[in-house]
Amino acid sequence: MIMPSENALNVQTLKVGLHRGNHRVWLDNRGFLTSSGFTVGCGYYIYFGEGIIGLSKNDMGIPKEVKERKVSGKGESPVVDLSSKAVKKSLGDAKRVKIEYRGDCILISPERG
Repeated sequence: MIMPSENALNVQTLKVGLHRGNHRVWLDNRGFLTSSGFTVGCGYYIYFGEGIIGLSKNDMGIPKEVKERKVSGKGESPVVDLSSKAVKKSLGDAKRVKIEYRGDCILISPERG
């Protein structure tokens, strides 16, 4: 199971948006994304858990709960756009989220207090 920790290379707090009635988390910090290996066109896996969303370069050992995606963007500016009912289910009614960029994954969790 993925758990937030203090091993993050970079940490960011973002507002949760709305897009077509779904909760949306938009990641476009080039330096933070590329430092975690998320470059334009690369594949990644996403895990929606209770209170956490995990993005990883590998399948995290739980293939039936993991969905495969690709990093979008133009040129060398990567974008990860998460907008679905699964985002709301994982993050609840959080207005802001904490993004932890690690060497090989990104963890997204509701901002605490």
